[in-house]
Amino acid sequence: MRTTRLLGAAGAAFALAIATAPASHASTPAPTSALSASAASCDATAAGGWGTSGSFEYKGRDVKLLTEKVLDKVAIAQARDVAEGDKLWIDRSTNTFKMGSSPGHPSTSEVRDNGGWKQCGPFTVSWFDANVMDAKVTDGVSLKTSSTKSRAVRPCIDPAGTAKSKCGEWYVDHK
Repeated sequence: MRTTRLLGAAGAAFALAIATAPASHASTPAPTSALSASAASCDATAAGGWGTSGSFEYKGRDVKLLTEKVLDKVAIAQARDVAEGDKLWIDRSTNTFKMGSSPGHPSTSEVRDNGGWKQCGPFTVSWFDANVMDAKVTDGVSLKTSSTKSRAVRPCIDPAGTAKSKCGEWYVDHK
């Protein structure tokens, strides 16, 4: 974890406002076996009020799956302790899953057998993201499609200078 920052509290608040604007899309090929990877796969905007629905640490990066809590229809990925050149994205299933009383966690095989997934991103971490914000956020993907159906989503990261990416577990929202 970094122990120094370039901005004070006021500067950090300003930078956070800038960072929550839609991120630019990298043209790097998708490092997963997603059905498609493009800006068009980032198909949702959020009203806000985020909650953590999954997280993991990989090569010093703290990666979270954040789901919207106001309308509960959007998910994004967030990474902290990032380095310039890291790539972050969020996968979402093409088809929906039935929601239960608690969150579901289908396997990658189950998601593949249910029609596969689309990839939103990757978003490449810039110098500003790494050295000022120390974080990166993806655009949103749709999560809940009705009161009983939800897409499966998961956050993924490909740290700069490594040959291997990692994705978190799939998440299906609950009633």
